[in-house]
Amino acid sequence: MVRDGCKYTELGPIPEDWDTAAFRDCFDTLPNNTLSRAELNDRGGTVKNIHYGDVLVRFPAVLDCRREELPYVNPEWAPRLSAAFLRDGDVVIADTAEDSTVGKAVEIAGTEGRRVVSGLHTIPCRPRRKELFAPKWLGYFMNHRAYHDQLLPFITGTKVSAISRSAIADTVIAIPGRAEQERVVEALSDVDGLIDGLERLIAKKRDVRRAAAGELLSGRLEPGGGDSAARYKIGETGVFYTGLTGKTKADFGHGEARYITFLNVLENEIVDMSILERVDVSRNESQNAVRPGDLFFNTSSETPEEVGMCAVLLDEADRVFLNSFCFGFRLEEPGIDPLFASYYFNGQEGRKIMRVLAQGATRFNLSKANFQEVEVAFPPYERQREIAGVLRCMDREIDALRAEVRKYRQIRSGMMDDLLTGRVRLR
Repeated sequence: MVRDGCKYTELGPIPEDWDTAAFRDCFDTLPNNTLSRAELNDRGGTVKNIHYGDVLVRFPAVLDCRREELPYVNPEWAPRLSAAFLRDGDVVIADTAEDSTVGKAVEIAGTEGRRVVSGLHTIPCRPRRKELFAPKWLGYFMNHRAYHDQLLPFITGTKVSAISRSAIADTVIAIPGRAEQERVVEALSDVDGLIDGLERLIAKKRDVRRAAAGELLSGRLEPGGGDSAARYKIGETGVFYTGLTGKTKADFGHGEARYITFLNVLENEIVDMSILERVDVSRNESQNAVRPGDLFFNTSSETPEEVGMCAVLLDEADRVFLNSFCFGFRLEEPGIDPLFASYYFNGQEGRKIMRVLAQGATRFNLSKANFQEVEVAFPPYERQREIAGVLRCMDREIDALRAEVRKYRQIRSGMMDDLLTGRVRLR
């Protein structure tokens, strides 16, 4: 039953005075490039690039180019790029992801003469009538379920999910009056301001913690004395195992089991249990369930700096599995603390090892056969525990701030449900 003052559309019930339009009638698509991470840098250049991985993981719904750190295109590639530089109000959609987050979008703001291009696995779009949309409206609306749910039937792929330009063309955009869009954007922007302030504080604390980790893990700071290190060959300290196998897209998004994604491993030294997603794994399947103390390494990335990033599972985990693009490692050596090992492999010394092991040209991979031959030098077990304890205390401060961010994001999500579907009208 449609509530009073509403009409039923492809988006569901919306206010009678809102318009809708097909995506193909609202936007022109622009060219993108296919530059990998290896062809980008953080040092400098004349052109900045929006990579799909940053759209999926780092960037908010509205990408302010004045504030967000965008990688630069390497100098040898910049002259070969199309001159289709992005403008304020353009939208960039990620057309590839590991899961149903494919289709996440960012609205561009703050270009102000900056040369910004849309990169690998993205679909850049420009509104044909910019005056129809208040700044930030498209960023908020196109990341809400009212829009994103339209994409779900068109997602293709098994291990990697993708969405095509032709499928996006069939979606529908909600167009309230400009004044109402502006009121909705202002309300959501207030909450985003709180979230942004917390995230910047988290970034500062992470910088301090990273510096402390560099000192402790290199041995320059030595709490507990200066006992000699013990050397270990990785392959003799535990056993490797694989992630989920034989799964298709239909198995994900439901079921009693949960799974750890490669992004969870890439972004965290300790697996974040709050963001595990569902997968259907029957009781008689011979999948490798994870255990507390297991280490996970991502095996593939577009840059050698991201290959072999490590995360440890600390919590009890009933029917939790590891997804693709990672392998698990179960320690059997009592002289190695799993949490210390995770910190070590993500620290300066561990990164040096992984950069040497990373194989490839445009995409880099980690071989388990080569990794198991690596030798590492770890301090005595009690020292490992002490160092891990110091870093874990710092992490808990950051975790508390992240919990605040999650709280405000839940508040914002509720507001978006009400405001972007017209259940609440601002006057």
